[in-house]
Amino acid sequence: MSTNTQENGFEKHIVDHLVNTNGYVLRTSKDYDTINCVDSELLFQFLKTTQPKAVQNTISSPLLSDNDITGAANILLNITYGANQIQCCDLH
Repeated sequence: MSTNTQENGFEKHIVDHLVNTNGYVLRTSKDYDTINCVDSELLFQFLKTTQPKAVQNTISSPLLSDNDITGAANILLNITYGANQIQCCDLH
C-alpha cells in the first residue's frame, strides 16, 4: 500500500487520528455558522449534556416568549444598527 505524501493525504491522516483516536466529531463547513463563529448544533449538544438545568432555565425564560419581563434580572442585550455597533455610551 502506498502512502499519500501530498498535503491532502497528510490532512486525511490527521483527521482520521483525531476522529478515531481522540473522539473528535467530523463536521462539514456547512455545519459552521460563520456569522456567530460557532457550530450551534454541537454547542447546544454540549450545553444540554453539561449544563441541563441552565439550558432548561434559559429555554423557559420569559425573554423567549411574549411574556411580561417586568423584574427580570441579568438580561443580556445585543443591539446592532446597520454596519455600526452601538455602545453603552450611545444609550440615553
